[in-house]
Amino acid sequence: MATKKIGKHALVISEALCHLRYSKQCEYVVSEFMKCDALGIKGDVITEYEIKLSINDLKNELKKPKHSIYNSLSRKFKPTYFYIVIPKHLVEKAIIWVTENIPHAGVISYEPATYKGYKIRTHMLVKKRAKKLNSKKLTEKQTKSLIKRIVSSMLQTKIKELNL
Repeated sequence: MATKKIGKHALVISEALCHLRYSKQCEYVVSEFMKCDALGIKGDVITEYEIKLSINDLKNELKKPKHSIYNSLSRKFKPTYFYIVIPKHLVEKAIIWVTENIPHAGVISYEPATYKGYKIRTHMLVKKRAKKLNSKKLTEKQTKSLIKRIVSSMLQTKIKELNL
């Protein structure tokens, strides 16, 4: 079977999902749900990871409408915690920028994962803790949407494996 080259952003999302599932022990993990790169749910705690590969990419994060929702009393979806995942060499600059512009966000440093057979060791460390945004559970509608997204992701992976 031919393997396809995937982009850096997709690779980091995959590693973030592994980090949430195996290191953070989240029961559910999903990508591209409610415009999140990676989302993990453990009990009532919902953690969102937004992947940024450059400082310019990070600065574009402010343009997203979700931050006005995260800063408001809106009843729309909000994770419990929101983190920016950025390469290790950009962490210092990212912490300064995030503190000034997205103070509720945490910062996680990232280095490429190491693989040994089927085992993966992710290298993601919290460098700035996120502030708690929300303590509400997902609504029934959001939970159904999450489950649909997880199933769709599984189907897409299987279709890619079969080269359909």
